[in-house]
Amino acid sequence: MAYDAITYADKVENNGATPAGRFGADDLNEIKTVTNANGSSFDVRIDALETGADVSQSTVVSAGSTEARKLADRFADTVNVKDFGAVGDGVADDTVAIQAAIAYALTINATVAITFPTTINIYSGLVNLNDILNTVVYSGYKLTINLVSGVVFNEQVVVEAKDMGWVTITSDDATVTVDETAITTEVLPKDNIVPIFAGLNGAVLPTIGCLFQYTSNTTAKDGFFVSHNSSVRFLPSAYNDAVPTHLSGCRNARRGMVVFNNSSAECTPHGLTQDDSGNSVGVDFSGCKNRALNIQHGSRVTFPLGDFSSSEGDNAVYVIWNSFADIYKSTIVSHAGSNAAVVSRDGSVVCARETDVSNAAHRGFHALHASMLDARLTVANNCGTYAVLASSASTIDCKEIVSDGTPTGAHASDGSTIEASGATFTNCSSRGVYARGASSISAMDAVVTGGASTTGIFSQDSSQIDATDSSVSGCLKGYYAENVSTINADGSTIANNDYGVFAEKGSTISINITNLTNCVEYGIYATEQSTVQAKSTVITGSKTHVFVLRGSSVNCRGATLTGATQSGIYCSEGSKVNAQATDTSGASTYGIDCQRGSFVNAGSSTGTLNLTANTLTVDGVIFK
Repeated sequence: MAYDAITYADKVENNGATPAGRFGADDLNEIKTVTNANGSSFDVRIDALETGADVSQSTVVSAGSTEARKLADRFADTVNVKDFGAVGDGVADDTVAIQAAIAYALTINATVAITFPTTINIYSGLVNLNDILNTVVYSGYKLTINLVSGVVFNEQVVVEAKDMGWVTITSDDATVTVDETAITTEVLPKDNIVPIFAGLNGAVLPTIGCLFQYTSNTTAKDGFFVSHNSSVRFLPSAYNDAVPTHLSGCRNARRGMVVFNNSSAECTPHGLTQDDSGNSVGVDFSGCKNRALNIQHGSRVTFPLGDFSSSEGDNAVYVIWNSFADIYKSTIVSHAGSNAAVVSRDGSVVCARETDVSNAAHRGFHALHASMLDARLTVANNCGTYAVLASSASTIDCKEIVSDGTPTGAHASDGSTIEASGATFTNCSSRGVYARGASSISAMDAVVTGGASTTGIFSQDSSQIDATDSSVSGCLKGYYAENVSTINADGSTIANNDYGVFAEKGSTISINITNLTNCVEYGIYATEQSTVQAKSTVITGSKTHVFVLRGSSVNCRGATLTGATQSGIYCSEGSKVNAQATDTSGASTYGIDCQRGSFVNAGSSTGTLNLTANTLTVDGVIFK
């Protein structure tokens, strides 16, 4: 007669067979010899036990291992949330069950398996975030930790050498208030880093989908920190929000986001790769006391469409030591610090295209020590000193930048390069475009307006500026080249300056086919062995249109230099002017005035002469 295993075991026991009692879990899948009361015996294999039997003390050898362990111990390694009542159907709120599983796991130093995608709601005073992150393990499903409305964040989260990127932290509130008194540990004492979240030594922090905020500008507590090959990801706002609001970051911290030692941070708004962000915006690290972003030692940050405004300290965005930052189309207005809104330093690269750095207390953009900075199509209104500064062999592309009310628009020094074609620098009080120390600037099609003491475009100390088709007005000096420097301003418009063009100390300026109007003192001023090319140029409204002295030369062949209130051309102290086919008529004194051993070629020209043509005198000669 056939029996199932349990019934057969009962029968054996009831017949007084040995061994006495039920077969246990240790007997599963074993062949046992059973001896009846009458002395006969037979073999039996137990394939199943009675439902509900306690097998916790039975042993098992895991596949691939060698040690037998009790099932109770083996199952305790990882606590399953379903053992505590979690349903996992996407409808039931499993928060209490999951938190119970975590609380139990903490008592036995075990981990918790999340076996379905779910959300844990965190209430004030309940299981804290560190407990969750220290116990849950990835089981193929995403976990969301939601901070319910009204939660005040009062713990410091440190993740080390662990990947928690499968966890996302969200909030019911637009901002989560941080209790500053709970943020106390220096995770990097050398640099005094005291963050809300820290990822160290290859860690991946949870994905951040909420915006933290200190109640006021803290001077001692930071936002987020990742170091030594660690990373963090922030969530952007929803696509096509009617009124897009920043979803993640940290406001009012001392330092908002700190990224050290080959680490990374990222937040990419929706649709950005198609050049259409769909009203989605990135992180918010505004109101920081000292550096909204601090990126160092080969690290990388991708934070386009972010908000880093109203920060203090030396810089708002500081990128140093071969690091990279993408802050495309961000807002960094009203930086109140001592250096610059955006700094790229020591071999670093920053993309800040279409970013607004207006109202910076000092500089808008600064690249130094062989660094690069992309500031194309940016806005830098009312900055304290410079809109753009490149120094120490650095490069800045600020093509089509707009800057109004900033003392100096673009300044390149010490072997640096600036691309400022199409730039607009209005109401400059110092310099519009300035290159010095063997630097170079392209300012083609640029527009510069200034004031009574402004130099529009200034090339100094072996530098060069290409200002073809540019426009300079309202300045003391429109174009100024000094100390063996050059400016090419062919085809430009120069108006309402005291000096239209000023070249001195072995410098060269080219303004061929250019219009100079109402340059009150001089249209062209060349001195100390300098050269000006002004072929077919038209100059009106100056006292003296062309003023040349001290061994300098001007080529104004075919130019129109009429109606000067003093001289059309004044050439003195061994200088030379080519005025072939030039019109100098209408001058109040002389059309051409040659003095002190100078030479003027006036062939086919019109206008009065101070010397008899083709006669050598102590004042020189005018050939005609």
